[in-house]
Amino acid sequence: MKYSNRLKYRLLVWAAHILGKLGFAGGVRGIPVMLAGNYTSHIQQRDSYVILDEGFDDVVWSEFQRELKSLKLPNGVSSDVFPETSSWCRDAIGVHKNVLVVGVHPTAFSLQGKCCRSFRYSPMKPFEKGHLRSADLLTVENWIAGKEQNVIKVKKALILDEQRGHFGHWLFEQLPQLRLMQDSRDVHVIYNGMDAWKRGVLLDFGWQEEYLLPYHGHEIFEVDELWGTNGGHLNTKDLGWLRRTAMMAYGRDHTAPKRVFVSRQGVGTRMISNFDEIRPVLTDFDIAIVEPEELGVNNAVRLFSNVEFILGPEGSGIRNMVWSEKAKVIEIFGHEVNFGQWSMAHALRFDYEPYLEDREVPETTDRWRDLDVPGISVTPEKLRAFLSRHLKE
Repeated sequence: MKYSNRLKYRLLVWAAHILGKLGFAGGVRGIPVMLAGNYTSHIQQRDSYVILDEGFDDVVWSEFQRELKSLKLPNGVSSDVFPETSSWCRDAIGVHKNVLVVGVHPTAFSLQGKCCRSFRYSPMKPFEKGHLRSADLLTVENWIAGKEQNVIKVKKALILDEQRGHFGHWLFEQLPQLRLMQDSRDVHVIYNGMDAWKRGVLLDFGWQEEYLLPYHGHEIFEVDELWGTNGGHLNTKDLGWLRRTAMMAYGRDHTAPKRVFVSRQGVGTRMISNFDEIRPVLTDFDIAIVEPEELGVNNAVRLFSNVEFILGPEGSGIRNMVWSEKAKVIEIFGHEVNFGQWSMAHALRFDYEPYLEDREVPETTDRWRDLDVPGISVTPEKLRAFLSRHLKE
């Protein structure tokens, strides 16, 4: 008998839950024990996760899945595999006790030498991507052996990490972990100190200076309780919290344009290769050109809070839709469709449509951006006809 991934996951969660009730803390074949609970009134702290209330809209996602199946791609355009979402269907918060945090991107190890919190949640990625160095592993080995280490001792901490400088993933996938931790302001936040703007956002979102711990790749943290949540997976609750908090911190610009083109011309990848040819089309439809990387988080929030129509090539800049009350989103793709911003739009219940043209089929199966560095070409006449169907001239 064959089972879907979702059913397999639910069976494993159920089995782990029963074992947890019976007092087994180890889980099933490496699956963390998951325990029902209410974070605001009671939480069982152990080396496990705690399932809380539902935070996922099954109606939105079922509609989304139907749309994906019905999507007809032009010649030369493929889609990546949409990730399994069932494991992030609930709010979850957990704690790992007595851990050492090391690495270019902080990776946590237990006294048993187990990797209990790794970059982007994948135990293998630190080794594949070089985020752990030989010196880091030697530090862990010496710590487990009880040898003296030059560590920064922390009682409670939360890691908000992402590759240096990456706006989209950190802001929308890491920062929302604070939503489930906002009632525990005695928790230190470990974040990348090489990105000064992250410190500013954390302060603006209400975290106190004395509880911010910047790292630069060489620090070693010994943490009594390392907290973690499943926040940041583009669900309705996280995005709603993110918008409300940002609006309280930065406010709204009612004079900002209603229609914007999110440019990547200054980024160097996935920009429009014939941008000068489509600029007159944007002008005719009263679409203002913005470069989010030049705005900063505070100004981006204020500007996009007034926006009703967003157009632009695939990328994190499109994610600024979250600051809008209600926007129609058009994302321009090259050889491959990616569903990151599409899933965000559905979680926000925004209208979303990909802009696709026929492409020459690439010679390899790698992502198109590695093959077409100069950018995406857009036919002005096709773009004009496309916009005419969505906007009144």
